[in-house]
Amino acid sequence: MKNNTYEWGNKENTTLVLLHGMGGTGLKYGELAGYLNDFHIVAFDLAGHGGAISFEREEDYYPSSIAKYTNELITDMNISDFYLVGHSWGAHIALYYAKMYSDKVKGIILLDGGYIPDSEISSLDVELEQIEKFYENIRFPSWEAFIASEKSELDRWSEELEAGSKSQVKEIDGEILLATSIFTAKAVVKGIYAEPTKDILKEIASPTLLLLSSLPDEMKDIREAGSKEFISLVKNVTVRTIPDTTHNIYVDAPQEVADYMKRWIQYY
Repeated sequence: MKNNTYEWGNKENTTLVLLHGMGGTGLKYGELAGYLNDFHIVAFDLAGHGGAISFEREEDYYPSSIAKYTNELITDMNISDFYLVGHSWGAHIALYYAKMYSDKVKGIILLDGGYIPDSEISSLDVELEQIEKFYENIRFPSWEAFIASEKSELDRWSEELEAGSKSQVKEIDGEILLATSIFTAKAVVKGIYAEPTKDILKEIASPTLLLLSSLPDEMKDIREAGSKEFISLVKNVTVRTIPDTTHNIYVDAPQEVADYMKRWIQYY
């Protein structure tokens, strides 16, 4: 199975398997991994992302299908008894994985994902239109222009952040464009609507840590309502909000995210 797999830390330590969000790659977790050096960290490029295979059928990008695909990757590496960490779409997949393969998962850590139904934010048609506009606008005339744009979003920069950013794009005919195809992006969104996490939350048996972002402010009511319902449905869940963070919570505050993860894992 062709995919890019990334590992950090000592294989003798407790394993964390990290699942990235839509459009991301496993290499996006490089900086966070540096704050988790007491663990064995594994991250993959999920299907249609980075160096992984792309599927031809939309249904293959649905959460339950990607969970099966992820299980194949994990099985190939002889990994068992691990904590599963997911950001955004990766959090959605993590919940489906935990439902389907509960015997393998020691606990789930959700990085600002899996708790707000997309239907609470906008309709599927609107999201698909937004993806088309996004793809039309995300193009850069050079690598230098792309990196400058990425740097402008953060108050710091590092080799790990640059490697993660570059892994999400590719050069085509002299332009820097998104590496994930528009077909894949649309299929992922359709899958999120077709298989919402709300349908399976009562079946999640694994201890769960949900880390919430705090920005933008206009999402506050939606975040509170979503997390409240999540708590009511999941049997064993801890919820924490990390101040001054956007949806890219582990990029905005890697130290804080890592500290919460370590303390919670020590307990469970």
